[in-house]
Parts: sequence; C-alpha cells; structure tokens
Amino acid sequence: MTTGGQLSARGHRGGAAIGSRDPKSFEAFRQVRARMERITYADMDREMGVFGDPENCIARVRELQTEYGFDEFICYFNQGGLMDPALVKRSMTLFAQEVMPHCQ
Repeated sequence: MTTGGQLSARGHRGGAAIGSRDPKSFEAFRQVRARMERITYADMDREMGVFGDPENCIARVRELQTEYGFDEFICYFNQGGLMDPALVKRSMTLFAQEVMPHCQ
C-alpha cells in the first residue's frame, strides 16, 4: 500500500478563484511549484508521507497527527497517474479497511 498525505486545516478556503489573475495568488503558486521541484522522496517520507503496510501506515498517521495536531488527512493514492489502476484500488481498499478504523 502506498499513500501520501497532505495536512490541511478544516474549513480552509484560501486562495483566489480559478481563473483569477491575482498576482499574489500567482506568486504563491509559483513558490509552491518551485518547492515541489526540489522535494525528494526522503523529504516527502520525513515530512508528510505515509507509505508501507497497514501497520506502518497506522503508526505513521498517528505520529503525524501527534506532531502536527491535524484533524483532516488527504490521501493521494496515485500521484501523477502512473500506477496500475488495480494496484491503486487495492491500496485504497487496504487503507479504508485496515488503517482508517484506527484513525478515528
């Protein structure tokens, strides 16, 4: 199972509307994009990634929850669309059945 998570604040609606030409929004997007070009697997794993078997994922979600105090967790099971759909479905099913019950 491979999952990745992104921390977020409940109810956050930041940013400009799609299609907006707000220079501040564009600059923020440019900065995020520049950061993403420099990020490595080790950075992702250390900071916010959740990878491995269900037991490891349970432990990692709890660790991140304790460290950051988040109340929402967003999963990307097929970042970049490169994985076989059957593998993505298997990862999602494992996460839903084996990990989520421990995160409530």
